[in-house]
Amino acid sequence: MESKLDAALVADVRALKAWARRETSAQDAPPPPDTAKVSVRLSGDRAAVEAAGFVTQIDAGEILVGTVALLDLERIAALDQVVSVQSNRRGRPVDTVASTREDPAQRAQAPPEPPPRQAGARSEPPDSEVTGRGVLLAMIDSGIDIHHPSFHEDGRTLITRLVDVTLRQSISASPHLTTARAHFRWDPPPTLFCPAPRQVSAELPFPVTAQALQNAWAGVTPEIQVGDVRVEGGPFPAHPLVITFGGKYNSDTLDSRVLPDVVCSPSPARPGPAQFVVDRVPLFYEPAEIDAALRNPAEIDFAFRDAAGHGTATASVAAGAPRSVPKCWQNEPYFRGGMAPGAGLVMARTAHGDDSKLLAVAHLMELAAQRGEPLVININYIDYTGPHDGTTHLETYLSGVIADESVRAVVISAGNEGAADPEPPSGTLLSPPGGLPTRGWHTSGTVPANGPATRGIFVAYRDTRSDGFEIWYSGAARLTFDLTAPFIANSESLPAPVTAPGHLTATVAHHPVTVSSVLGVPPHGKNCISFSIDPAPAANMITMGVWTISLRETSGNPADFDIWVDSPGEHRLSRFRFTERDRTRTVGAPAGSRLAITVGGYDGEDRELARSSSRGPLCDPGRTPKPEVCAPGIGVWVARAGKRDDPLAYAPRNGTSYSAPYVAGVVALMIEANPRLAHDEIKKRLMESCDPPFSPHSPIPPEDLAGWGAGRVNPTRAVDKARGQALADTGPLVLPPAAYPAWPSHVHARSAELRRRAEATPAGRNLAALASRHAAEVRHLVDTERRVTAAWHRMHGPALLRWLLADTHREVPVPRMLGGKPLAAGIGRLLDELVLAGSPALRADLTSVRGLLLALPGVPLADLATYDDHGQGS
Repeated sequence: MESKLDAALVADVRALKAWARRETSAQDAPPPPDTAKVSVRLSGDRAAVEAAGFVTQIDAGEILVGTVALLDLERIAALDQVVSVQSNRRGRPVDTVASTREDPAQRAQAPPEPPPRQAGARSEPPDSEVTGRGVLLAMIDSGIDIHHPSFHEDGRTLITRLVDVTLRQSISASPHLTTARAHFRWDPPPTLFCPAPRQVSAELPFPVTAQALQNAWAGVTPEIQVGDVRVEGGPFPAHPLVITFGGKYNSDTLDSRVLPDVVCSPSPARPGPAQFVVDRVPLFYEPAEIDAALRNPAEIDFAFRDAAGHGTATASVAAGAPRSVPKCWQNEPYFRGGMAPGAGLVMARTAHGDDSKLLAVAHLMELAAQRGEPLVININYIDYTGPHDGTTHLETYLSGVIADESVRAVVISAGNEGAADPEPPSGTLLSPPGGLPTRGWHTSGTVPANGPATRGIFVAYRDTRSDGFEIWYSGAARLTFDLTAPFIANSESLPAPVTAPGHLTATVAHHPVTVSSVLGVPPHGKNCISFSIDPAPAANMITMGVWTISLRETSGNPADFDIWVDSPGEHRLSRFRFTERDRTRTVGAPAGSRLAITVGGYDGEDRELARSSSRGPLCDPGRTPKPEVCAPGIGVWVARAGKRDDPLAYAPRNGTSYSAPYVAGVVALMIEANPRLAHDEIKKRLMESCDPPFSPHSPIPPEDLAGWGAGRVNPTRAVDKARGQALADTGPLVLPPAAYPAWPSHVHARSAELRRRAEATPAGRNLAALASRHAAEVRHLVDTERRVTAAWHRMHGPALLRWLLADTHREVPVPRMLGGKPLAAGIGRLLDELVLAGSPALRADLTSVRGLLLALPGVPLADLATYDDHGQGS
């Protein structure tokens, strides 16, 4: 029943069988792994699955995660209650992408620092303020820098809990144990230039004590110190052994994605059920422990890091506290904070496998149930393998737990795989321009009945990693597969095309190539051809140039196909030829989860969809639209891990990694405004309140429409929509500064001309002088004092600025109405809040010109000469 296994498991099973058929000798290659961690989707009881050799480690309802011997997989897949079996898929944080935007460091001189808040200013938040209070906002990411100023105040942390599923693992015996001795090993993370030596213990007879295993590992490699690996528990196998990685493995330079995985193998290796099980053991940190580390950073080696910096950045967008930013970032003198700074921030630091994400989600559900609080989960990981139809086991599990009343919403980044930049000329010695990765990791097309189709894979110079690809097609068609190396590598092809189903390991132009073809993969019965190209051993790289995929249909039925590069990352140097790239259907897993909210990214300055933002729809029969919504994803200001007291503690970043936490924060605000919302209502009201998609093109290109979803998330309307008519009598809501659009960057560029025209009249000169004296303070108050922020945006201040600055030479009157409301009333409310929050000088000046400001709607700038400071016309 290979059709129930994913392509990776099929390849592993076939490789193990091929090795077993060989005559062993001293020169033979070592055997491939004979056990694997997998997930099984069930439609019935699990007893028969466990009787067939599966060892359950995580029971998530219809999804089980556990360990199994590879040779038992086909017997397990044959069981009626087994729907599908998938490998422990490896995701990565959604990478940050380059921007064509101007570098903030190149902008004009920043305005002067605003004066400190005066005694008369409002210091306590208003009763109607919505900040996400009472909602758990959980991030599943690479960790968090607890020392960054975004996450503590007055020596106390703003973090509710930390969860780590990377540093501790437990080895226990399975019910099928038959051996009496074993060896233990783990592969240390690679160094800068080469893999680190594998740590393998001597063969240890049972029982194995913790000290015996510690001694067996000690001194294997001089670089491994006593504090780097600690063994507890035992004696084994009666009791589990617990291995905790610390020291060099818990540092600010080691990414959690490459932390070691412990393996225990019987000695000698023999076929049969899985003998041992390795579990991840979560580590929890409460606020008191975090506070202790904050008070004594030099004395307490806190076992929670964020070497990648990804989790610190995304957490600051979701729930970071507003903070001052040094003046070196021009025109951005402060960090406006996260979308829901009042929410209970939880960070779950996970490893590369789906099992760690699933374990983290299970813990977050338990935490929310214990606290009796609604939960919003933000996931910023992506896996590019699979059918892209929302049916991976992690996606299925997430949809299942969202439907549970204990979880309100899951928000996921769509990914940054949508761009399609031209490749460098063939034969160049450079990788993509500027050394940055170009996209182009998806192509599609149709193979005619009994006909051929080809696609070209461009490989850049110095591609030193194995490149994997998956071809998915459906229907009654049957495809054969062939692969041809570039001309520079003598244009060799496979010995023979691979038919369906089939498996081949061959050498093409000195490159090891593995191909597997599987038919009828559930639940949609799709067919998959997976293949990989490994670097040529002599050159230790894949030959650059265009590799050609040749497909041929053999059954008389046309076949629509999609091909994806397997798990594209920042260092992938292979992509499809520019003219063959397809930007649609580039949303990766788990963003295809049906009930989750998937988020694309757009540029907040020009309101265009980000070129890199992944486009939908899914590849299921109904072509489910994904993403559902979009949020700012270009030039988003985020916290930088490790820059706690550095002038560059905050910086702009690009990618849907920063769009999704923005939306997760909005969802937290919606839930605080109406805690009775179910998950389907949250998504519905969020989408209904969006601003429409924008593009300078008319109409919007279809591929961009596939990336916009319902449009641009509007936090104010979303919270108002969530609150509903029944709760409208609670009064106007005030949201955090991040919920409102940033101050337009073109204000400074065009304001000089507007000022020159205004100064042609006495009243205009008075207004210009007032603006010169108080511009920095007013801007600061608009972005940091939430009542001022709300008043500014409710009077549609950004729209008024755009109107004033769009054409500084026009003579039409200042509009009387904006957004369907009288502009004068909005100006009056803004002045009231500025007087309450501002300095004495600002209060005095605003009071003196209040009448003039209220009289502006309906008056052309040229007519200001007829008005005095009190707004009285002559």
